Amino acid sequence: METCWRRLVLTLLCGISLFVPKTEAIKFSAEGVSVPDGVLRVGEATELGCKYIMWRQETLASVTWSIQYSGVKTDFFVYKHFQKEVKPGMSMLSVDATNSQDKMLNLTLTDGQEDEVVICCDVKVLRDDGYGSMTTKQKEKCSAPIRVEDTTRHRHSLVSISADVPETGSVGRTVQIVCNARNRDHYHYLKLMVNGRTLREERDNTVQHSLLLQQSHFTSSSTRYGQEEAVVSCLVKDQRGSTIANDTRIIRKEESDRLAPLQEPRFGSNSRDGRDYLTTRPGGQPSGVPRHSYIILEETYSGGSRVLGRIVDSVIERIPNPARTADNVLETSAAPFELLDILGFTGHRVVGVSSKNNRMVWTLEREHLHREL
Repeated sequence: METCWRRLVLTLLCGISLFVPKTEAIKFSAEGVSVPDGVLRVGEATELGCKYIMWRQETLASVTWSIQYSGVKTDFFVYKHFQKEVKPGMSMLSVDATNSQDKMLNLTLTDGQEDEVVICCDVKVLRDDGYGSMTTKQKEKCSAPIRVEDTTRHRHSLVSISADVPETGSVGRTVQIVCNARNRDHYHYLKLMVNGRTLREERDNTVQHSLLLQQSHFTSSSTRYGQEEAVVSCLVKDQRGSTIANDTRIIRKEESDRLAPLQEPRFGSNSRDGRDYLTTRPGGQPSGVPRHSYIILEETYSGGSRVLGRIVDSVIERIPNPARTADNVLETSAAPFELLDILGFTGHRVVGVSSKNNRMVWTLEREHLHREL
């Protein structure tokens, strides 16, 4: 009888244990992360709450705050009892660490490019099991998507800029570039760039610059074979460095009638690797017609350049570390864009662009004008 009684008691205890909830570490309220009005306003400080509850046997280790947007999640602030750490590199928000506590974060959104963000708090505690052993427990809760309001967006939409740039230019010519901004706020500044390189930055409505065009300003167009052009950009930037207005124009290179000097022809002597061009046609008749020579510039697998064709000595002298690997084949570690600059200075111009085995190939032409004898 006693044995049956004991079995009944054990069965009841087991049954009760199935229905009594176990005390889990760290509890969150249904809200988890609280956001006043459910809105974050750019430039306004907002107090966010991390709604967690600890048990008596738990001690807070840390609270880590993170932000999610466009599929990216980044930690930006860690609270500990004796240390508060603002993570570096977060440009879209700032944290007032002094006024932030274990369950409250003082945050200011500084960038309104995202329409919605999600804020999460990850709580880590040390739990005492009552027998002198400590275990780490961790739990995270995130907010629902939070709407971002940026009152500066409307003002930005009214800001505009125009670039006054000549359509064409030649090497050695000075051109005037003018950037004019309208509806610019006092904290906006203007930036003038050529081919991605900043020339001027001014906190004004107008930026003017006299640009002496050099061959390095011109690069081959990817859409117009053989056309070399310089890209001029006028931009309006805000205090965070974000572009809120821009105008980009193209200066197309004018072909100069004056080419780089060639070696004087030497009659009665053998041409060195075919680099001296005869001034008479077969039969000894003088030629007053321009002639053209062509070379091929290839990008190598190592990022250097290979030139196929006859090149005069004066051009070879300008090429860094040239190495002749075969007849009329020259290789160098210099990148193709460096070679294009050098060849452009010496009278070559691009007349064709193609791709070979995923590497760029340029065809360049050089005109040789000869005097009648």
